[in-house]
Order: sequence, then C-alpha cells, then structure tokens
Amino acid sequence: MNLTNNYESDFLLETLSSIASEFEKHNIPTIVGGGFSLYIKSRFLKKERSSRYPNQTFMRSTKDIDIFLTSELIIDPIAVENIKSVLTNLNFEVKTKYFQYKKEIKTPLLFKLIYFSIIERGVR
Repeated sequence: MNLTNNYESDFLLETLSSIASEFEKHNIPTIVGGGFSLYIKSRFLKKERSSRYPNQTFMRSTKDIDIFLTSELIIDPIAVENIKSVLTNLNFEVKTKYFQYKKEIKTPLLFKLIYFSIIERGVR
C-alpha cells in the first residue's frame, strides 16, 4: 500500500499533530518510532543518502502510531494522567492496560506508547 496520498496516512499525520500539540502543553515530548516514523522521514526529510546506505528504506503499510516515553515520564503519576487525559480528550479508547489506545475510523487506528529508558554514560 502506498501511503503518499492515502486516507490513513493523512489521518495518521493529523492525529499525530493533534497529539503532539496537546502533549506539548504538558511538556511531554513526542518521540515517534516504528513504520510511521520511517514514512514521515522519507516524506518530509528529503536529503542526500549516505553512501553507506545506498538503498532507500522499504515503505511498508502502517496503521498505528508508536510514541516512545522515557522512564522519567512513566514513573511520574501526573505525566501519566496527562497522557491518558490527552488521549481520552482526542477520543481514543483504552485497548490494553499498559499504554495502548485505539480510535476507530474506517479501519482501527492503534496508538502505542512505548517505554524506554535513557541511561547516561557513566551514570548507573
């Protein structure tokens, strides 16, 4: 499926924009990962390819948005409530107990919040 002029890709971009705007109000960084991040990079960040990687990344169909959260956010109950509130206000429903939300359009949109930890060099 080509996402360039696709309804789902436009909806994903609009949804991501809404989420990012609301997250920004609560100082929650929007770090996008997964297939949709590759789509965004290839569509909006046109630049010369490194000679180390001469082949363009394969575009794959995606119907979800992966947002990465730092451990600092995960352990902050106020930040977690702000995240839940933003997604609820944007008409997302809880899909699983741990940070997966969905929103029905023509096809279901899955929104995943993924935990990761930043370990600084020399700090344990």
